[in-house]
Amino acid sequence: MPCSKIYLVLAIMMLPYASSAGPHRLPGSDDMGQLMSQAALVFKGIVSEVQRDGGRVQGVKVQVSKVYKGELKDKVVDVVVESASELCAVPENGRAVLLFAKVSDGKVAIAECPRDLWPASKKSRGKSGKAARAELEDDLRADLKDAEGKEALAAIRQLGNIKSRASAADLKRLLDSADVDIRAGAVRSLLRLSDYSGLKFVDGLQGKKFQEWLILAEIDGLISGINDKAAVPELLALTKSEHEPLVRAAADALRAIKSPASAQRLVELLDHPNRDIAYTAMATLDELEHGELSETPTTTVFAQAPEKYLSQWKAWWGASGRKKYSK
Repeated sequence: MPCSKIYLVLAIMMLPYASSAGPHRLPGSDDMGQLMSQAALVFKGIVSEVQRDGGRVQGVKVQVSKVYKGELKDKVVDVVVESASELCAVPENGRAVLLFAKVSDGKVAIAECPRDLWPASKKSRGKSGKAARAELEDDLRADLKDAEGKEALAAIRQLGNIKSRASAADLKRLLDSADVDIRAGAVRSLLRLSDYSGLKFVDGLQGKKFQEWLILAEIDGLISGINDKAAVPELLALTKSEHEPLVRAAADALRAIKSPASAQRLVELLDHPNRDIAYTAMATLDELEHGELSETPTTTVFAQAPEKYLSQWKAWWGASGRKKYSK
C-alpha cells in the first residue's frame, strides 16, 4: 500500500514522575475538546511497526482505519516522532491508536512521547467538530467489548479523558473484571470523572503487575488531588492500607478536604512510621482546628523534633479534640 511520511504533532505527555525538572501532566490528562479543535488531522489505526534508534523512538507505522478530521488518502502512514524521550513506553505492534496532527507546510512536528496512543475503530468514514467527538465517544464505548482487551484498555483510558459522565456506568461494570489491567484502568478513569466508586478496589491492586507499569502512580496522583467530602469514607479506608504511597495519597486528599469526620483517623496517623504521613496528619489537624490561623511548622523544623510536635497533638486530642470531633 502507498505510504506517506508526515511529521505529527501528538499532544501526548511525558511519563509522570520521570524527571524533577518540572511538573508533568498525567497520561491521558489532555483536554480532548482542545485536541480535536486544534488538530488539522485526527485519525485512528493499528500500529504495524515501531522504528527505534537505540533507546529512542523514531516513528511508528500505522495502518489507518478511520479518519475523524481532515483528509488522509493513504491507508498506511509513517508517523515520525521528533522529540521522543528514551523514557517513552513505545506502542506495541498491533496496538490500536488515535493520533492528532497539526500540519504546516506539509510537515508537522512531534510534541513529546507517543506514550498514550489511543484506540482505533474499524469504521471508515470521518467527521469533524462536535460530531467527530460524539462519534469518537461512541467508538470508545464499543471498544470496551473487545474480547482480547487491546482496544478495551485504550478505550477505558480515553473515556476518562473525555470526562463524560455518561460513560461512568460503562466503567463501573468493569470494576469486577477478572483482568487486573481492566480493573485498574476503570478505577483511573472513574477518578478522572470525579467518581469515587472505584476507590474501594485500589488497595487490592497493590503489588500486581500491569501492562502500564506506572498506572498505580497515576492512580495515587489522582487520589492525592481529590477535594470532595463525598470521598472521605473511602479515603479514610485507604489510610489503613499497608502500602505507604497509597496512604500518603489519601492523607494528602484528606488535608485538602479538612473534614471533621477525619479527625480521629488523623490522630491515629500521628503514629505512622512514615514521618511524611505523620506530618501531613498533624498539619491537617492544625488546619482543621485553627483554619487560616494554623501555625504548622515547616517540614524542616518538624524533622528536627518530630515527637515534640506529634505529642502536642496527641495531648490536644485527649484534652479536648476527642470530645469536639468524635461522633
